[in-house]
Amino acid sequence: MYNWPTWADILGKEFEFVENWGHSGGGNQFIFNSVVECSLRHKFTPGDTIIIMWTNISREDKYVNNKWLFSGNMYTTNLYSREYKEKYTDLKGFLIRDLAFIHSTKKYLEFLNVKHIFLSMVPITNWDQYNATEIKHVERICDLYKDTLSFIRKSVFEVIYRFNWDSKERVFRDFHPTPELHLQYLQTIVPEYNISPSTVAWVKEVEQSIIEQSKSSCPSANQLDLTKYWKYVVPDRF
Repeated sequence: MYNWPTWADILGKEFEFVENWGHSGGGNQFIFNSVVECSLRHKFTPGDTIIIMWTNISREDKYVNNKWLFSGNMYTTNLYSREYKEKYTDLKGFLIRDLAFIHSTKKYLEFLNVKHIFLSMVPITNWDQYNATEIKHVERICDLYKDTLSFIRKSVFEVIYRFNWDSKERVFRDFHPTPELHLQYLQTIVPEYNISPSTVAWVKEVEQSIIEQSKSSCPSANQLDLTKYWKYVVPDRF
C-alpha cells in the first residue's frame, strides 16, 4: 500500500480476487507475519497465488497497542536515538533475522502447495535504501541461504533504476516507483503474467493524474486524490 497504485494493485487487476496486504514502511518481519495471518484467514489452497515483494533488511516492525508500528530504515529514522541504534542495531543480525523470515515463508508456502513468487525492492544484502551498499563479510550466511536467495527475482533497484535512484525523474522528490515504473518492472520480471491492454491504459491514466497534480496544487504524495481511479482496500487483519 502506498499513495498510488503499486505492482500489487496493477497485477491484481488480472486476477478474479485479490487482497493487497502490503503496507508502506513495513519490513520483512511484518511481511512474514502478514503471510501467515492471511493464510489462516483465507485457508490458502493450491489454486491460490501468493506474490511477495521483500524489502530492505534494515527495517524494524513492532506490534503495539493493537497496531503495527513501522520505523522504516533503522539507520535513517528519527524514532530512535543514536545511542539506541549503536547498541541495538547490527547489519549481520538484521540479515540473519530476515533471511530466516524469507526462508520460513518459502517453506511454509511450499508445504501448503501454493504457487508463490518472490520479488524485491532492493537486493536483500543491500542494507542502504538510498545507495548500492552491500553488507560485508556475510558470505557464510548467504551460502547457507543460497537456495532461498536464488528464488528471489531481481529487484526494482536493479532492473528499473540500474542501482541509481536518480536515474529516473522523481515525482514529489519521492524515491518510490511511480505506477508506470511498477508496470515496467512487472513486464520485465514477471513475464508469465500478461498485463492486459485495459490495465496498461489504466496505469497511464493514473500516472498522468499524478504528474498533473504534482505540477499544480498538490504539495506532497500523501495528499494525492486518485479516488477516480483507485482506492486501497484495507484487508481484515490484526
